Amino acid sequence: MFHLETENFDKFPHSAVMERIKSKVVKKIHADRVLVLSPHPDDDVLGCGGLLSMLANSGSHIKSLYIFDGASGNRAGKRDIGLIERREIESMSAAKIIKISEVNFLRVKEGMGASSVGRRIYEEIRTGHWDLVLYPASTEWNKDHINVSLAATAAIKRLPKRMEAWGYNVWGLSEPKIVVPIDKEIKIKIEAAKEHKSQLKVKNYEDAIISANRYLGEMLGVSKYVEIYSKYNG
Repeated sequence: MFHLETENFDKFPHSAVMERIKSKVVKKIHADRVLVLSPHPDDDVLGCGGLLSMLANSGSHIKSLYIFDGASGNRAGKRDIGLIERREIESMSAAKIIKISEVNFLRVKEGMGASSVGRRIYEEIRTGHWDLVLYPASTEWNKDHINVSLAATAAIKRLPKRMEAWGYNVWGLSEPKIVVPIDKEIKIKIEAAKEHKSQLKVKNYEDAIISANRYLGEMLGVSKYVEIYSKYNG
């Protein structure tokens, strides 16, 4: 089951902007079963940690599927096999904070194309009876994110049942078709992001993402912090 209640545009100062791009501002949301396709072991928290916390608190069963092994997540960008286990431990700690129900690691080598992950993503979506699928938006800059996005949308297109499917942002910003105020969830999102210590040594992802959430909240005039999502329409 998927349930979504949205706000009226007129209550927001920049309602004309949101009306032009046909944004929906989430007032209340619940999905019985939620699948997050996370290219790397931190993307679920960075891209949609606020929404995931909101869904978890509404009673949703959430599964994070981590596609790539994350072995190149260092300053040199070279594969470090020891980093795989460390990042998995970090992601499990972050998932516990967000209250993600289950996690699974495919451990695909980074840089592999959409065809290399397409079958497994398709089978996961096909067999999981998901009400909401979250995947990297098509506007992402990172190659691994793009490949997961392509594989996800190809899989959804093949299926006769149309579940809700939203694209989240980590690298880059998509047009905000879905706007999720996360003021109540921002502390949990920050706490979970801090668990990815190996990655915070590479880039200050926590500050960058939270600043983006704050920037979007200010520009859209919806709340102090928001996450934005594209929407798959087939």
